Amino acid sequence: MADTSIENREEFERQLVRKIDLRLLPILLIMYILNHMDRTNSYRWNGSRPPPGRKRIQLVLVHLFLRLHHPRSTKQSLAGQD
Repeated sequence: MADTSIENREEFERQLVRKIDLRLLPILLIMYILNHMDRTNSYRWNGSRPPPGRKRIQLVLVHLFLRLHHPRSTKQSLAGQD
């Protein structure tokens, strides 16, 4: 009898986590995209221009890679604290 209540609780917890994930993930994704757009616009307004021969998509991919893999060093370099 105790096994069924534990199984029911585990199933309820899985459903609850899935429901929370489905509601929060779209909002978090939109916030991440808006944050990225804000940072790239700030970068552009500060007078930074792409180097000759580089396309904008290349710079966006490099910037995204650096933000995902080295968030602390990227924040410091963007703030001019190298």
